[in-house]
Amino acid sequence: MPAALSIELFLQAGADPEGARYRILAAFQEHRRALQQRRLFPTWHEVQRLRDALQELLRQRSLLEQAFPHTVVGIAWDTLQLITVPTYTPQERERALQQLFLLVEWALPLVDELHQHSQELYDFAYEHIAIHEVGLLSLRRQEGFLLVPDRSQQRVLVWHYRVRPVFGADHRPLLQLALVTRLPMGSIWAPDVWRSAAQHHVPTSTGPTYICEADEDFPLQETLLPIAEQKLAQRVGLA
Repeated sequence: MPAALSIELFLQAGADPEGARYRILAAFQEHRRALQQRRLFPTWHEVQRLRDALQELLRQRSLLEQAFPHTVVGIAWDTLQLITVPTYTPQERERALQQLFLLVEWALPLVDELHQHSQELYDFAYEHIAIHEVGLLSLRRQEGFLLVPDRSQQRVLVWHYRVRPVFGADHRPLLQLALVTRLPMGSIWAPDVWRSAAQHHVPTSTGPTYICEADEDFPLQETLLPIAEQKLAQRVGLA
């Protein structure tokens, strides 16, 4: 798992900006290697958040004092808020801010490049991964099954999904996935057989069964399953 791409890589630079650059370069190298192996997550999500956070830092420089350590000196009882003072002296704070912004300006082109590569892989995976309904169409789509073939292990992962009553930032409903069982894939492509086996494990489920199919090889956990979940959320959200 690559090192997390978070704003903490920058805020914790402190008096060692060169060390921070080394750690950032090492983290980016790990994520580039992951993308070369078609491992999309968590890179795709993390680099988007980091890019947005760094751009916001550049827009909100005057608010950055709150990002530095403060010491609690009392309580404003009328508002029930803590009274704090900066731990840094003004000179230390200004020097730290200058180092932070130099680091951000240096890193942003690298972040943009990594973001572009991750988006290219996302678009490629989204194009080559599909979700199809198996068996009779069902009008009740709030819960059901998702079949995900794992060709590397010659097995089919059977997931039971439920639609949660909340929506993500992309306006798709959020899903709760629970692994039900693993079935041998066999030499014959048999989605109807897998569907029957899934219903045997959760007989109370009357929802539809979807199967994930891909015409390219993708890592299961880092790419295939997350994209399948996104496409399933879009599918049930349109119902």
